[in-house]
Amino acid sequence: MRRNLCGILLVAALVTPALGDALVLKDGRKVIGHVADKKDHYEVQVESQTLTFDKGDVQQWIKSPRELTGDVESLVNDAKRLYSEAVDTKDEKTADQKFREALPKVQKAREALTEARDLFPDGYADLDMQLVNVMKLMRLVRERIHSAIASGEPVKTKDAPLPTVTPKIDPLPTAPELKVEPPPASFGLVDALGLLADPAKRADEKKRAQAREYLKKASDGISPLSDLAMAASVCLSRDDRDWKLTAETSGALQAFFKAAPADKLEALSDKEVGEGVKLLAAKVKDLRLKGTDPSVDALSLLAAGTSSSLLAKTRKATPDLEAAFKDLGFEKSEYGEIWGRKDGLAMDDYRKWASTGEYALGIVHFQKDYSTLPELGPKYALGLLLTYKAIQDNRAFNRAAVQFEILARTGATPALRDHLAALAKSIRAESPCPACGGTHKINCNVCRGKTKFNAQCGQCGGSGRINQFTGGIVTCPTCKGVGTFKDVKCEKCKQTGKIDCKARGCEHEVKPPTFESFAQAFKCPTCTGRGILTRYVAYPCPDCMGLGLILQPKAEPAKLAK
Repeated sequence: MRRNLCGILLVAALVTPALGDALVLKDGRKVIGHVADKKDHYEVQVESQTLTFDKGDVQQWIKSPRELTGDVESLVNDAKRLYSEAVDTKDEKTADQKFREALPKVQKAREALTEARDLFPDGYADLDMQLVNVMKLMRLVRERIHSAIASGEPVKTKDAPLPTVTPKIDPLPTAPELKVEPPPASFGLVDALGLLADPAKRADEKKRAQAREYLKKASDGISPLSDLAMAASVCLSRDDRDWKLTAETSGALQAFFKAAPADKLEALSDKEVGEGVKLLAAKVKDLRLKGTDPSVDALSLLAAGTSSSLLAKTRKATPDLEAAFKDLGFEKSEYGEIWGRKDGLAMDDYRKWASTGEYALGIVHFQKDYSTLPELGPKYALGLLLTYKAIQDNRAFNRAAVQFEILARTGATPALRDHLAALAKSIRAESPCPACGGTHKINCNVCRGKTKFNAQCGQCGGSGRINQFTGGIVTCPTCKGVGTFKDVKCEKCKQTGKIDCKARGCEHEVKPPTFESFAQAFKCPTCTGRGILTRYVAYPCPDCMGLGLILQPKAEPAKLAK
């Protein structure tokens, strides 16, 4: 069932009760709350208000998710059968046709489950499990449809307009930038990496900045060396103190460049590069086992950039590289040849969900697979997915605000806690009323939006007759026997069909917000908006947690994450 995003979406304020119902109106709106069935209309309790709708205006009264998901099981089973047959088929054309037949079945199942989850967000854990399984099946099917890409024939997907998130290029308020002279024309990757390998050269801020500028240009995302260049650039964005490098970890960097000299890295020699990554991985594992040295991030980052550049060339990890990944705490994504820590894989998934507009699936995925991770990045990403979904539907903004409020109570630093609280405050301040969708108007409870109504005579109760005390029955003198007055002009709403919404905090009309209503988004200067630094190892940018953005809350612009 397709949403009418232009319609007014009415929802409960924070958490829709598990036993709540949903009315789907003929104009596309969805009203969620406790529904009471009256003689000729429905009454819905939303935000301590009673909303009324004529039965003729209601397309469907949904009392259970099952009413939306009845066909899901058969659709999924059919899609699985087609997928299995396609995988076992040797003829590529026949296999591709079966994948194409499976895709719309999975999409239809996903749409039904997503609709059910939207209308019944609490109390139905089985919907989450079904959604996750459908999501995985959809990814598998999509990844197999190669011929559609080769032929240029588009694969049909559900339209999903993205919320407005326009990153600004202007720099955020920071310390004055160091004036950097451009590197000499002869300056190359070997020179930049040589500086990274030398502690004395790393200590020279101007030389470090010069090498970083070269490496940023080399991290074009196209050449096999770009991931190595990006990782090295971020390594040089901080000095040894910021990375908390000790003599031992600094020595590990030197040992890496001895095992994999800069000129070997430039040529991407599998053997030398692999040996260098193994050396770094072993040192990271050793330091983590000791539990006394926190300065492994720079080593892990360099290992990630180097191995990702190698994977850009080979496309598949060798057994030795897989062993090194294990020492680094990396695991393989179930959705392709992508490696990384769990939080890195989470942020890589966030970027994919955000770019496709599949926010509902992304939210379920994060809540199921990443909710227990200790890192802030995935929790922050979930808050953004909830915000994007709310903007897409123009409802349920409170859920996003609550996510940031919870994070604000557990932030690692006072500045971070203030930033998260400011985001939540911004969302609450600019969100439309959940009862009226921001219009500040609801249907008149007398005429139910029709401007006129049929009124029963108060004297005879609509019968047109009155029983006398003597036992006789006479015509009602008030209505002259009519009983019900037809098409009475409604005085309560002045014949407009609408009255002011009286929900708590609803004082005026609020237009549907965009992302800029809550925060200004700046491209992260460290990763230039990438978020994930390398293509085949999901390593999040340390300065933006993998988001690619630095957010400035509208309510309190000075409260940036630090």
